[in-house]
Amino acid sequence: MRLLIVGMVLVLAQGLAAAQPCVTRSKHGGDSVRDGKLVDGKLVFCTWGTKDICWSMDPATRAFTPIATFPKPETKYSEEVDPTGRAKATQTGVEFCPTKDRCQSYKYKFKFRGTLWVAINDEGTLGAVTYEGDSMKHEPTWVMLYDLVKKKQIKRVDGARPDVFATTFLVYDTFYTAAGKKLGTLPEKLVTRWDAGPVRIPRSNLMAAANKFRAQLTIVDTATAKITQTIDLPLKTEEGTSVDAYQLVPSADGAQLHVVASAPFPGEVITIDPATGKQLARSAPPLCK
Repeated sequence: MRLLIVGMVLVLAQGLAAAQPCVTRSKHGGDSVRDGKLVDGKLVFCTWGTKDICWSMDPATRAFTPIATFPKPETKYSEEVDPTGRAKATQTGVEFCPTKDRCQSYKYKFKFRGTLWVAINDEGTLGAVTYEGDSMKHEPTWVMLYDLVKKKQIKRVDGARPDVFATTFLVYDTFYTAAGKKLGTLPEKLVTRWDAGPVRIPRSNLMAAANKFRAQLTIVDTATAKITQTIDLPLKTEEGTSVDAYQLVPSADGAQLHVVASAPFPGEVITIDPATGKQLARSAPPLCK
């Protein structure tokens, strides 16, 4: 009888252990990471592929806690309203609202119907609209850049969806100033290999992006268009191939950049000081036994 009870306890313990969320070391980077963000000071993200598990990590203690799985957002093919709700684009014009009671509108006119993307910087001083044509019909893609302080359109360029920073725009590989002048160009070979980013580092002019063919970060000063750091990450798989899926999540004060990687341990978080490139911490969710 005693042996039977002991056996039942062991089976129950094994069942409970198996039920605890965990991640499996990946030789090929088969799993991916998604939807990294800060929620109430905690780093939240999901690992998905062989398993779909969402996690919350406390940056102070590096403790991982499984949380309720939230669905993967649908792929966006347009963004007619800025995520902050301060900008809205239509087929004929755009409205920017740096504050709720201070809006400004601009008109444009094209001979074809475009896919729209709109953006405004955190400061509410610069904005941009992409009017994307159908490449199958050989229609161009236009990017309109706006100075919201001087309340005018400053430039229209042929290009891709822009990133809008404190004092500059990045259109594909080229930086433009708030006056619409070309500031500098990043290597095209580098830009085409970005897997995650560019992500703006708060309270600074820095941005970060991750290379999808190497476990490598690039830090760029958006005010000067200069690369300030190239950081090799210790994220090789067992077969020597590099990680090819990331989430980049900066802290609210800009002092830390959390790099969430898909391999060798799905959901492993390496925390970097973006100003110096120094690795501050490294941790991963519980590993499956």
